[in-house]
Amino acid sequence: MCSPKPSSPTTSFLPASKDPFNRTVDLPNHDEQQLHRLLTLFEVPEEIKAIGKILGPTAISSLLLYSRAVISMLFFSYLGELELAGGSLAIGVANITGYSVISGLAMGMEPVCGQAYGAKQLKNLGLTLQRTMLLLLSLSLSCGPT
Repeated sequence: MCSPKPSSPTTSFLPASKDPFNRTVDLPNHDEQQLHRLLTLFEVPEEIKAIGKILGPTAISSLLLYSRAVISMLFFSYLGELELAGGSLAIGVANITGYSVISGLAMGMEPVCGQAYGAKQLKNLGLTLQRTMLLLLSLSLSCGPT
């Protein structure tokens, strides 16, 4: 019925551009070699320190977030089996309906703020942060008890 022509590696799905200003920037050979080289023995501790500066606060905040549920379960276990089951169910429902939605909306702000900061557009960074905080606050207040 249909005999498709096999594609070759040189063909592209995008149309060929005839625009003389549509150019790609190639890294010089020296810079490309710098990106793909192994670290020296003197650079390894510096790299570990740089990763540790990012890793430390992230790990502490994650541990504190998860320890809240663990501590709640410990207290519920002293109250009884039925209370433990109810507390576990309540924490599960709160995680699914509340925290995941708010966390997802907050994660939507992250790339926008990162790009604004990288482009030195601090006004846009501040506006995005304020609008996201207002959105999250209004969402959290609307989910609260009535």
